[in-house]
Amino acid sequence: MECTSHPGYAAAGACPRCGQPLCADCLAAHQQVPGACPATAPAPRPRPNFTALWILAGVLVLCLTVLLVVAYVTSRAAAPAPASVPAVAPDLGPPPVQSPAATVSRETTALQTALADHYGWQGQVTWHQDDWSEARVSIGPSLSDLRLSRSLWWDQQQQGFRIIAEKPIAAPTSPTAPVGPGQQAAAAAARQQDPGWVVRIIAHSNDWGTVTLWTGPPNSEFVNAYRFHWDTGLAQYVLDHAGTVGESAGGPPAGE
Repeated sequence: MECTSHPGYAAAGACPRCGQPLCADCLAAHQQVPGACPATAPAPRPRPNFTALWILAGVLVLCLTVLLVVAYVTSRAAAPAPASVPAVAPDLGPPPVQSPAATVSRETTALQTALADHYGWQGQVTWHQDDWSEARVSIGPSLSDLRLSRSLWWDQQQQGFRIIAEKPIAAPTSPTAPVGPGQQAAAAAARQQDPGWVVRIIAHSNDWGTVTLWTGPPNSEFVNAYRFHWDTGLAQYVLDHAGTVGESAGGPPAGE
């Protein structure tokens, strides 16, 4: 049973006058005012506002959900990315050069540009600027037979070399071989024995048919002594004796 004056509240007893059910507050009021009836009872007490409680609970749940989402996103951002295995790309040759600082790639690109229209030829870089903005490459059927020298310029916009000039490489001229006995042929014969050493002619016959020479390292004393004679059939000097400076056999031949 509910209180007659306060619906929603359980009755704690009955009015002693009219017998209507009353809550504890109403019974207390009747005890203070004997003979009181529900008509003179206090105004009904307000019932709890359950709607406000539900709204407050919803707000709290929403805030908690937002906090959980923010914490999850933050932890995912701070975690290191898992290592991935790079995909194997097909072998399409060296990648294009993108930076002047890549010296090795820039040299490779220069060679490829210089050899682009000469399939099967070889080349070598003979000169370049420190930043590889310009370079010069010699090319030919082989490295021992280089025939063209090409000047290259780095096109920053195209990220590649351009050929701006070329010229043929002159074949080296060999020194004229001596045609008879003499100082040049005698010195050449001595240098064949000691390449790179200094040669000094000590004595020779009037017709340069025989000659004695000393050899030694540059900026040093002479070490070896040689005696040659000119062989007309071979058209060259032939070694007769080899020794060291100071030996009697290394001195001038008799009659010179």
